[in-house]
Amino acid sequence: MYVKQKEQDLRKIIAELNKNNEGNPQKEERIQALKNTIKKMNDEQIRSEQEKSDLKEKARYWKTRSDAFEQDKVFLQDQVLESKRKNKLLKMAIARLQEELDQKDRALKGVPAA
Repeated sequence: MYVKQKEQDLRKIIAELNKNNEGNPQKEERIQALKNTIKKMNDEQIRSEQEKSDLKEKARYWKTRSDAFEQDKVFLQDQVLESKRKNKLLKMAIARLQEELDQKDRALKGVPAA
């Protein structure tokens, strides 16, 4: 009996509080303003998360491009070094062949070698 009476008293108090709060426009305006603030914050969080995701995707894209350019750079540097080495060898071979041709020309003309 005691518990039932306390439950009834509690229900009456809750009903009175709800009744008192319903008629107060300041409280309702404040509640509505807080709800709007919460909604704006949630929307801002969603937008921020989307922006963060987009920025991560762009960072991955540029990182991949950077790695590709770095690989191209290393490849081209190796090609340049190899070409320089071959060019040097070809110049030495041309000089040797030119010297041999000069010696043969001198020999055909009867000019002694220097």
